[in-house]
Amino acid sequence: MNTEELTQVVTAHQSAIARHDEEMASIRATLAEVAKSQAQNQAQQNLNTQAISQFTAGLEELRILVTNDIRGRKNL
Repeated sequence: MNTEELTQVVTAHQSAIARHDEEMASIRATLAEVAKSQAQNQAQQNLNTQAISQFTAGLEELRILVTNDIRGRKNL
C-alpha cells in the first residue's frame, strides 16, 4: 500500500469510529430517557398502589359501619 491508500484506509476508519460514537451517544440518550420513564412509571405505580390500599381500607371501614348500622336497626 502506498501513502495515499493508507490515508484513505485511516480516513475511512476514523469516519467509522465517528459514526459509531454518534450512534452510541444516541443510544445512551435513548436509554437515559427509557430509564427516566421507567422511574416515573414506578413512582406512579407506587402511588396507585398506595391509593388502592387507602381506598380498600376506606371501603372496609364503610362496610363495618353499614354492618353495625344494620345490626343496630335489627336490635330496635
